[in-house]
Amino acid sequence: MEETKKTFKDWMDSPERIKMAEEIERHRKQREMEVDYWWNNELTEAEREKAFYAVVKRIHKAEIQDRGSYRWALYDVFKFDMVCTAKVWSVVIWICITIFSMVLNLIIF
Repeated sequence: MEETKKTFKDWMDSPERIKMAEEIERHRKQREMEVDYWWNNELTEAEREKAFYAVVKRIHKAEIQDRGSYRWALYDVFKFDMVCTAKVWSVVIWICITIFSMVLNLIIF
């Protein structure tokens, strides 16, 4: 039996890839809604100011002072563990897949 080779376009059009992309998008939207609700309804203005300051301060340390990598920022500056980092990576992966798909569509089509 001869094995047929699939092209990248075959994979891009495959039901499995489309289902995966839809599932990633569904999770991203759910997380975005949860975070927006938390930010808009569960925090006081003072708590939002503290949260904003805490994040900007750590980004400044990681990027400007330490000139560290993305992982350096997550693990060493923000002190995230692997479980929390997995949630962050799911968003990063979704962004990468989206950008990769757009670039390849420009190249292939």
